[in-house]
Amino acid sequence: FMSSYLEMPVPRIDKEGEVMFSTDPPPVENLELMANSLYWLAGKPDLIAAGPADVPFVGPIDEKSERGLWLITMGWAVAVLFAGAAVMFVRRK
Repeated sequence: FMSSYLEMPVPRIDKEGEVMFSTDPPPVENLELMANSLYWLAGKPDLIAAGPADVPFVGPIDEKSERGLWLITMGWAVAVLFAGAAVMFVRRK
């Protein structure tokens, strides 16, 4: 699978979107990404080069903060809606 991916030339596409009869060399930049993906799919994470990224845990938001965030979000949306309506009414003639 990997050798056919690495040896397959890529057709060149010009600015108008037409496929030309020439090809570019095969893409080898993502070889490590592809190999790591195959190791992960095979269930061998110890062979992956970089390993998984550490992501910090984000805890749940308490109800009071959630309500405040919702009000701020809806407030900005309503403010933008009213500003757009005001501009629309001022600019129409």
